[in-house]
Amino acid sequence: MENDFKKTILNISSVFSLLIFFSSNCFSQQTGFAMGDNGTLLRTTNSGINWVSQPAGTNQTLWYPWFISAMTGWIAGGSYGQSSIILKTTNGGMNWTQQPVNVNHWLTGICFINSQTGWAAGASRTILKTTNAGNNWILLTTEVTNLLIESVWFGDENTGWVTGWEGNILKTTNGGYNWVTQKSGTTSNLYTSKFFSDSLGYAAGSGGTILKTTDGGNKWVKLASGTTGDIFSLRFLDRTTAFAAGGGGTILKTTNAGNNWVQQISGTSVRLESIDFINPSTGWIVGGFGGNVILKTTNAGVNWLPQVSGTTQQLFSVSFLPGPVGINPVSTVLPEEYKLYQNYPNPFNPSTSIRYDIPICHSGVGRNLVKLAVFDALGREIETLVKESQSAGTYEVKFSGSEFSGGVYFYRIETESYSDIKRMMLIK
Repeated sequence: MENDFKKTILNISSVFSLLIFFSSNCFSQQTGFAMGDNGTLLRTTNSGINWVSQPAGTNQTLWYPWFISAMTGWIAGGSYGQSSIILKTTNGGMNWTQQPVNVNHWLTGICFINSQTGWAAGASRTILKTTNAGNNWILLTTEVTNLLIESVWFGDENTGWVTGWEGNILKTTNGGYNWVTQKSGTTSNLYTSKFFSDSLGYAAGSGGTILKTTDGGNKWVKLASGTTGDIFSLRFLDRTTAFAAGGGGTILKTTNAGNNWVQQISGTSVRLESIDFINPSTGWIVGGFGGNVILKTTNAGVNWLPQVSGTTQQLFSVSFLPGPVGINPVSTVLPEEYKLYQNYPNPFNPSTSIRYDIPICHSGVGRNLVKLAVFDALGREIETLVKESQSAGTYEVKFSGSEFSGGVYFYRIETESYSDIKRMMLIK
């Protein structure tokens, strides 16, 4: 009976698209990229100790990257009212090639949900879609005219959002072919967004605006950010811990899902554009207008120290190849096989810990691509706890059920060669 039930849940959950993409490559977490004006593309292979300029083959501004694996990624860019550009790498950023884009509007956002399907968005309500890894891009349309889109986010092949100026948030449930305007409750420009599921999402922008939805965007609630400065980047480490960065060197941190934000000392007045973390302690922020800066923290944002970028160009994005965020290694002993443990405590209220083993990568000592997700009793994915690459080891991650009703839930782990599912009970 139990095995039959597990098969049912696995079959149901398999229809939901994975947000992590499996590869035979094991890779280092120390490799990252910073990018900005005039085709500036910097690469580090030692956690930012040294940044080396790489030829991007363009002098257009590079705005935003998206990596689906250590080897494959895209960068969206262009100049306002003049041109757009999409670059792709298939060798970890060593070389980049331009993809054909037949629009003349800059692209400030890009998102892929697997190796073939992705979207890019930007000025003049431009939304592009590819279903063949970017070899061809088609132009989608929206009802909002002259919309300057800043971010695009998809959780699967159907459900996605774009955010833009003047408080515009648009949602699609059919892969971008039709879009519905949502009521954001603000006229602020919305520069960045992040969605955990079809229900839970955040958006942020000018005037210190941070919005949250728990029902897929039908209702957006404004959170108290504690600042009136513009916010250009949000980076969540897990469901509750996040950083925001913006104008005047502003850095904010929350540890309670955005209910409270605490200002951190950046040591700069440069406008901060982009954040990335590779684990709960180590992260980077880059700055653009008003100067040039790369900041690094190794103590969860308590201190931010400048790194030498080697360029005078303005930087607008930073991205490190996939690494574990919000996940705690709990042993130095390397496991010999995969294992998913029963959560503890179980039953639980409101939170529980889930432990799992990752053995040495099949091609040698390196990293494995891992997804750990939670599903409700109907097989709907309600939260992704892990969607990162990890070294061999034993890991533990917490799941909070504070925003969910009591009942039976399931958690499932997926790697290139292993899958398992277990049951847990939330009591309220």
